[in-house]
Amino acid sequence: MLLIFFAGLVGGYFLHGWTGSFSSSRNRISVSVSGAVEHPGIFHLPAGSRVLDAVQKAGGYRIDADVEAVNPTDPLVDGQNLFIPTKQPGTSRSALDSLISQSQPQPAGSTSGLININTASQSELEKLPGIGPTKARAIIEYREKNGKFSRIEDIKNVKGIGQKTFEKLKNLITVD
Repeated sequence: MLLIFFAGLVGGYFLHGWTGSFSSSRNRISVSVSGAVEHPGIFHLPAGSRVLDAVQKAGGYRIDADVEAVNPTDPLVDGQNLFIPTKQPGTSRSALDSLISQSQPQPAGSTSGLININTASQSELEKLPGIGPTKARAIIEYREKNGKFSRIEDIKNVKGIGQKTFEKLKNLITVD
């Protein structure tokens, strides 16, 4: 009797297609986003999503992203690995920062190659990895409301800046 029931289920699947809980997975795709985005990872999106949708789910482009290397309107497929390259492939961010600081006069907000989060302008803050226009404004607003940062760890008190972002910043910022 159990065998007949199982055969009926299997036969129904092959003849009519599965209509159980897996049907909703046809409407969603999983995409791996890596490279020059704020929060790389695996994201679940509606079927028919575009590259821009995945980048937005990953927190947006980083400042060093080569946005012209990808077409934001390209459609995504389930299981796709989306890699956003940097503007200068093969050059690490710290090496690029070092080259820039050696070849140009240091901005008012920096000391010995570090960005002073107490004096840096919005555009200077946006040069830091993980800091876009919104977070740069939040840093400035926090400092205007609460006064100067006493130590670099205090930047974690700014809304939207947690331990992960701090780890990217700690060797690039100062409060001196």
